[in-house]
Amino acid sequence: MTLHRHSATGFAAASAVLVAAAALVDSTGAGATALTPATMRPEITTAFGHLVGPPEPTVALRPYVDGADEALASAFARGAVNENANASYLLADGTMHVSSITRTTRTTASVAFDIADGSASREVSRFVGSAVYASGTWRVSYVTACMLVEQEGVVCPDPHRGVTTPLPLPYSVLARQIAGAQSPDLLRPGALVRLPDGDLLVADTSRDQILEWHPGGRLTVFAGTGQLGFSGDGGPATHARLQRLGGMALAPDGTLYVVSGNRVRAIASDGVISSVAGNGQPGSSGNGGPAIDASLDPSDVAVARNGTLDIASGSAIRQVSPSGIISSLVAGGPPAGVDVPTAKGPMAFFPTDIAFDAAGNLDVYSSSPKEMFEVSPSGRITLIGPSYTAQLTTALDGEVLGAGHGESIVVVTSSGTRTVLDLSKLKIKGLWYPGDIPGIEPSGIAVAPSGVAYLDSFAGNGFSGGTSLVEITRGHEAVALPVHTPVLDTLPGGGAAGFPDSVYPAARPARGTDLASCPSSAGLVAFDPRATAAARAMVASFNASPAGFFGDLAHSDRSWWTRLFATWSGGAYGLGRHSVVSVGPASRDPFAAAVAHACGRRLVEDSLVVDVGPSDYSFQVSHLFVLDRRGHPLVYFQAS
Repeated sequence: MTLHRHSATGFAAASAVLVAAAALVDSTGAGATALTPATMRPEITTAFGHLVGPPEPTVALRPYVDGADEALASAFARGAVNENANASYLLADGTMHVSSITRTTRTTASVAFDIADGSASREVSRFVGSAVYASGTWRVSYVTACMLVEQEGVVCPDPHRGVTTPLPLPYSVLARQIAGAQSPDLLRPGALVRLPDGDLLVADTSRDQILEWHPGGRLTVFAGTGQLGFSGDGGPATHARLQRLGGMALAPDGTLYVVSGNRVRAIASDGVISSVAGNGQPGSSGNGGPAIDASLDPSDVAVARNGTLDIASGSAIRQVSPSGIISSLVAGGPPAGVDVPTAKGPMAFFPTDIAFDAAGNLDVYSSSPKEMFEVSPSGRITLIGPSYTAQLTTALDGEVLGAGHGESIVVVTSSGTRTVLDLSKLKIKGLWYPGDIPGIEPSGIAVAPSGVAYLDSFAGNGFSGGTSLVEITRGHEAVALPVHTPVLDTLPGGGAAGFPDSVYPAARPARGTDLASCPSSAGLVAFDPRATAAARAMVASFNASPAGFFGDLAHSDRSWWTRLFATWSGGAYGLGRHSVVSVGPASRDPFAAAVAHACGRRLVEDSLVVDVGPSDYSFQVSHLFVLDRRGHPLVYFQAS
């Protein structure tokens, strides 16, 4: 993603077109002559036109951007040549279009604008920024310029004193829409199981929890504290630690089997959790002995009619008898055993997803090679054919259905896989799509006795526009399932283990819309050099693996837990360590005015801001505001 601006001489022709297309709403009544709609429209569209095109020096930029100086002009120039940024936003051949202007005060205005790239498809990125009336003319606000500079992976410099910061803060319409499409409380849903009462169980792999969706749209925690790890055998599943959730299977007696790390755990119908296979160590040892003492590399589970538990583990299919003894049904690849037949000859395989068909055969999807196999009760392997699925499930009639990686639902037969529904062309009611493109890339699938199918997906998975649960009727009508649960209802409550009220007190209301809520003022202390260093180190790995979602809650103030969820599910952070550009007083930051407006100037004075720049995995740029509560640095706001 690169950022350029038109020169003053080259913009005149384009400006005339933009002026004619722009709309203006005056919400404050008449003003001075220079502030009339007739004056605002051309001045604002001309100023915003300088955000695309060839870079300009400071002297040329200053009349069009409020507070422009050498540092800002240099940031624009660096963004223009940043090859690591995302090329979907602002390009050298981009075209600016101001779509609407709304006066918010006598000297500020909200401006909606689009930037289209020069490709044949003319992809459009939409933003809402602001303009300010300064030194006798309308100009692009400094914070709007910052937003676009940071779209290019360059941290915006601090403004000098006197620069106006209109509120609310500028934003990308795309980011707002994606955040709005999330199903609250779901981060990265994977395997699905439908319960007999109509509820859905969702393995949320980022939260290390299994959530239960109720038909009215309520979510509750079915298993897992959210803390990564292993604990809780013999007690309530909601008090247990889970890790690296994989496949799930429901037995006829109501027991749920779930892959968690290098173990298979069982949750009985009374909610008590136990370990049934795996000693926590990877491998393939223990055949002929208790399953609880065996080493495993599990990915999925399935329950046979006779009560045997089949486990896809490494390059093998392992079985646990009703008496708890483990053995191998199939041991694929040397040195463990035989290779499996493929179109390219015998190969080792790695079973990833498994499900039983009506005849008692085990259908197996192998991730390497990407083929579907049928394994008979005696262990005979038959190649079905090429496939690429995310989860297999057994319908009431014994058919095995798969959530196809290529936007489809497939049925598995002995002669191959067949697409029964093309999801790439399916418009799902209630689900937002980038650019109004239909389709969903499923991560999990479950089927009700009636034949109704359920899918889930997460933002960033293929073409999926949001993290959602979807119901598909037998007539192929699709609708996103409602989720009405506030995110805080399934996060640790006040005084929960690991979250004492002295460090994580309840939040207080915020003024405006830029902050979800404000931190409590209880226990805030000023930053000393040691606390500053701790804040820097904490932000450098914030939201990074293997901390997990629960770990990131521990590094953020309770006031921001809702926003942290949206940040996570929107994919704003990736794996690895962040590039910390600078650490300093929050009061100097371009976005400090939003925090002061929402929560008061005192909070800003007590805070640090840590500027996060691009890393080797992401061009993400952020300003993270940090407070210190009784020696604990906590994030409470993110800008840009």
